[in-house]
Amino acid sequence: MARIFIVDEDSTSRLALTEALAACGHEVSETSEIKKAVAGACSQLYDLIILSLDFPKGAGVKAVRTIVEECQDIAIVVLVGVDNIESGVEALHLGAHEIIVKPINPKRVKYLTARALRKKIEADRSRRRLEQAKAEYGFASLVCKGAAAKKALNDAVKAAKSDKPVLLLGEVGTGKESFARAIHFESSRAGGPFLKISCAGAAEDEIEKRLFGYDEHNLVRRSIWHEGLLERADGGSVFIDDIDAASMSVQQKILRFLTDGILERAEGKQPVKPDVRIFAASSMDFTQAVAEGSFIKELFTKLSAITISLPTLRERKEDIPDLVQRFLKEFSSQAGRLVDSVSETALSRIVEHQWNGNITEMRNVVEYAVMSCDGACIQPSHLPLDGKTPPDTAHKKMDWLKSLREIECSHIERVLAECGWNRSLAAQVLEIDRKTLRGKIREFGLEPPSGHGGKQGG
Repeated sequence: MARIFIVDEDSTSRLALTEALAACGHEVSETSEIKKAVAGACSQLYDLIILSLDFPKGAGVKAVRTIVEECQDIAIVVLVGVDNIESGVEALHLGAHEIIVKPINPKRVKYLTARALRKKIEADRSRRRLEQAKAEYGFASLVCKGAAAKKALNDAVKAAKSDKPVLLLGEVGTGKESFARAIHFESSRAGGPFLKISCAGAAEDEIEKRLFGYDEHNLVRRSIWHEGLLERADGGSVFIDDIDAASMSVQQKILRFLTDGILERAEGKQPVKPDVRIFAASSMDFTQAVAEGSFIKELFTKLSAITISLPTLRERKEDIPDLVQRFLKEFSSQAGRLVDSVSETALSRIVEHQWNGNITEMRNVVEYAVMSCDGACIQPSHLPLDGKTPPDTAHKKMDWLKSLREIECSHIERVLAECGWNRSLAAQVLEIDRKTLRGKIREFGLEPPSGHGGKQGG
């Protein structure tokens, strides 16, 4: 049952609507005065308002505009005569959920009000998800007390009001992805996807496929088009890390996309024009790269429409205590431990450390300390700053000593395990077809755990 407020000068329509809605179990209130529409809608007494647009001087449309702007907690259904459909369409563009055309049809009223309420529920869920994402990833998630970090944050706030490409510069581990994500979730694109890719250590054709899509041919169907990140991120943003490592071919394609906004697809398929914002990041000096010809000057010019330089952790020591507390809370919660403080001596060592790996390195150190601590307070002995290596760092160093075949085998095995050996799901995660996955399983001699046959399908 919903609480519904009807605003219409026509008493016959009000009566017909009231009878139709009351028969469905709804609680109905009504008025003939347009001036009560906004106050009633914003009173939080109602779940849905049915508002006539037949009031003189466009008063109904004006009321819809005000309700959409000021009253987020109510569904809006507009009521129009057959000679006033244009006003109804305008109201829908403003944010109304449904339109009812007179004369009143009880079945139609029941259906449209139910649909409007469902739309409102889904809109509320989406809004809550966005609010949660903004709280988790927006500017409030960034620790920026020091002058250097504050400047970067101020630049990011300005960038969120624009839709131009953003180039983030800074040493490895300074938080370039975090800043890009914060700008995205504080911008008008917050409701769209935020997808990312790194150009470092990947083959040229792999980067092209992932960014721009590719055509796969098989015996059953002539071709299957796989959308790239730029196409999938329509309405959102793409973060391209280590863009300095992109090949000239990839650079040229990115430049063409930034110039005309068009993505060329396989022969015979229509080009697409996705609405995507580009974030690019690098730790290199582009001046030298452009001068040497290893990076296209025009691409650098377009990417650097907005440039944000992130300071090293060595340049923002005043932020370190707050960062430590944030990581302490995060990892203590994840590990189910009650480690909630750092001794003065330990904190002093953390602040004075050089942090060549910046925030990423410090994050690993705090995680290691939390796992090493038996009590509630981290001591200097828990900090891996005297030759001990944090687990994540050690793992990454060992990965560099593995062959590509070993890394591929390990990754496929890990994905299969996470997917419960559901091969269809694992193939989707790996972005390969099931036939290729079966071949890899045979090639590497992978087997599901004892007693687990593994699912073929979804």
